[in-house]
Amino acid sequence: MKTKQNKTPMIMLGAMTLSAIASFSAPAQADEISHWRIKSGVVLVDASDPFSYAKPSGGEVHAGGNAELGFTLAAEYRWTERLGLEIGAVYARSPDVDDKTGADGSEIGEGPGFFPLLAGINFHLVDSDNLDLYAGPRAAFVSFGDFDLEIDGVRTDFEVDDEFAWGATIGLNYRVGGSRWAFLAEATYLDVDMKVTERGTDSASVTGFDPLMVNIGASYSF
Repeated sequence: MKTKQNKTPMIMLGAMTLSAIASFSAPAQADEISHWRIKSGVVLVDASDPFSYAKPSGGEVHAGGNAELGFTLAAEYRWTERLGLEIGAVYARSPDVDDKTGADGSEIGEGPGFFPLLAGINFHLVDSDNLDLYAGPRAAFVSFGDFDLEIDGVRTDFEVDDEFAWGATIGLNYRVGGSRWAFLAEATYLDVDMKVTERGTDSASVTGFDPLMVNIGASYSF
């Protein structure tokens, strides 16, 4: 079965991550103020059931609800000690689609790609020598990739509308000594619906996607 998901966003994020790591290697100076922070890591996307489709032979297929891995890259500029502006991107796949009419549920295809562009304000609640705890609102433009499934032996094409979304982030950076590098752990929630339309028809399904994205990685301040 062919899939229409575009691998370009994942390749782009991977290249940007490697470039960021290679570009910043200078040691931190105690008297320097860091205005920029680059963040990158592996993200786990756990969403509510994003898709269902009634089969011509009866029953339905829908996403299995399994969490998926992806990549994230973001940059923050802090214009005060407590406030920062952040922009970033995530790329991951949506959960695989299963045939729930079978005894065990057989996988019949991959769900659409998931590529949100995010922007928001970070409020740095705690910022000590080693620990930086922050939280803030997020706005996002979410691009879903089109995809196809093989249903009852027939390939069916689907289109997914792009959406705007709102959400929130909470995270922390843990620095070791005076290093510019820090361990990163972050969670972001987005409130976004998924509108799926069978290509060439008016048959549309709208359900809540609402992903919780948990990011584990590293950050670099300069």
